[in-house]
Amino acid sequence: MSYEDDGQFPHASPDAIQRAVAGQQNEGVTPDTKYSKDEVNYRPAGSSSTTCFDCAHFRRSKGSGNGTCELVNGSIRPDFVCDEFEAGGTGLVDLITG
Repeated sequence: MSYEDDGQFPHASPDAIQRAVAGQQNEGVTPDTKYSKDEVNYRPAGSSSTTCFDCAHFRRSKGSGNGTCELVNGSIRPDFVCDEFEAGGTGLVDLITG
């Protein structure tokens, strides 16, 4: 998890900030330690070109419009986004290769 003091995520939750300060990294995140949607400010992407579908952590579910995330609990909509966005999504590749 990389938090730079650029004001990019003004609504980061106290838990997310605490993890960043403690130096916790995204590597090794398990279902038991995944973030809640509130912790990462999961929200509709709106007119932004940055979406979960384009994120490296998003995995598209076969036969569903939604997917999962390596970092966030629950069903993830491809047209939403959160503060953990990382460019390099494979959503389309997952859908094609199933």
